[in-house]
Amino acid sequence: VAFRAYLSSDHERLLQLWHDCDLTRPWNDPDDDIRQCIENPSSQLLVAVCEETLCGSVMIGCDGHRGWVYYLAVDPGYRHRGIGRALMAQAEAWVRDRGVPKIQALIRHDNLA
Repeated sequence: VAFRAYLSSDHERLLQLWHDCDLTRPWNDPDDDIRQCIENPSSQLLVAVCEETLCGSVMIGCDGHRGWVYYLAVDPGYRHRGIGRALMAQAEAWVRDRGVPKIQALIRHDNLA
């Protein structure tokens, strides 16, 4: 598994991943979330690549006091391999590198993963 920053060429696959992981909602435009993330220097969108396939993601942001984790996703076909844990470790390191002392993750109550 390799981790890297989101590229515009990842867009369609990333949206499909989020849909497959039931992370999208009709009232929340994921395209807008991606745009805001990549335009904001206090946020980052990372992807996991397995065998040349985008297999995971994590969106991270911080306000200087607290880091936030969104869109933590692992393709159902790649689960139980430690990818989610590794993505979370990447998010924690990103926040720590910015001197932010806390991190929180947004997990919906109906998330079965």
